[in-house]
Amino acid sequence: MTVRLSVMMFLQYAILGAWAPVFGPYLKTLALTNTETAWIWSTAALGSVLAPMIWGQIADRWLAAERCISLCAVIAGFMLWIAAQTTASWPLFWIFLLFWLFQMPIMSIGAALTFRHLDMPQQQFGPIRLWGTVGWMVAGWLLSVWLWQTSLGRLEDSLRAGALFAWALAIYAFTLPATPPLPGRLAPIEHGRWRRAFDAPLQALQLFRVGAFAVYCVCLFTLYVSWSFNMQMTSLLVKGLLPDSAALPAILSLAQTTEVAMLAVLPVILDRLGQKRTMMLGISSWWLALVVLAIGGPAALVIPSLLLHGIYICCFLVAGQVFVNRIAHHHYRASAQGILVLINGLGQFVGNFLVSQLRDWTHDDYPRAFLPAAIGIGMLTLFFALDFDPDADKSTRI
Repeated sequence: MTVRLSVMMFLQYAILGAWAPVFGPYLKTLALTNTETAWIWSTAALGSVLAPMIWGQIADRWLAAERCISLCAVIAGFMLWIAAQTTASWPLFWIFLLFWLFQMPIMSIGAALTFRHLDMPQQQFGPIRLWGTVGWMVAGWLLSVWLWQTSLGRLEDSLRAGALFAWALAIYAFTLPATPPLPGRLAPIEHGRWRRAFDAPLQALQLFRVGAFAVYCVCLFTLYVSWSFNMQMTSLLVKGLLPDSAALPAILSLAQTTEVAMLAVLPVILDRLGQKRTMMLGISSWWLALVVLAIGGPAALVIPSLLLHGIYICCFLVAGQVFVNRIAHHHYRASAQGILVLINGLGQFVGNFLVSQLRDWTHDDYPRAFLPAAIGIGMLTLFFALDFDPDADKSTRI
């Protein structure tokens, strides 16, 4: 079971790892304005807002999770293949919007499917999730080799590689363990059909009654606003520090090396540090990484700072998924994970347009544009340290 779930994680993250790290430089080659670039980046946010609740309901109530993943992967692959042949800004916007409407459910439903088949999620999820990071890294390394070894290699090939990984996942999903919907506590008939048609997301929203969950979501939203700074500008900043841009995908994968290492020992970290101190380690690492990006150089400082990204992802984002799985009832866990993706989308939607404005104001002076994010996350770290108390709700399952 562990191997089967690990392969699923590898493929679903390889879809993104093939092209996302170099997407900023690729859009730069299309000579788009910062506003057009922001709209294309915002498709991930819009997909996060629109897709998770719908697909969470489908996976929790109507269609087996592995079938949902296969269907979404087929369509996501087609969208990436078409995107590789498109250069105009607004066609790219609509193509990527459709892509994210089917890619985001792959992530949230994949996490819910994994938790469903684990006996001890807190101990087992990290080592399985690390194979998603490995998939992201391997896809980036393959792209670097392709760009180095052949004069035919172009950045748009990264989108085609992502499509191939998506179609591989669509086929592989049929070998995953059967994960049919579980019966839930349906809303009474007098509440109306619309309520019963979306009962899983509505029940998942009750998690906001848990104080620690509400604080976590506030912090998650702000962190995803800052993550847009990373997605749009880190690759461009690093590219300007490198003599050879062909090495960019491999260098950007440094963030995933620490992520793999930390995920492998996440059960030990959670056991030794506990939920709050583990997540404090994650958010503090992200703040320090943003401080370095705001300094902006030299390469000997900026490139090693990428290692901090993996600590943040593992100790805050993945540890947060474990926390949400613990407090959510089994029959709407896909919808609960979908709430996290929804918050991801809202944060990145705000963040992408904030970044575009800062890039215009600073004339693409990337360190100056990173400075507000570094200051904001420093204040957020203090808020999290004071107000997040998972032990107060330790026995709660809504």
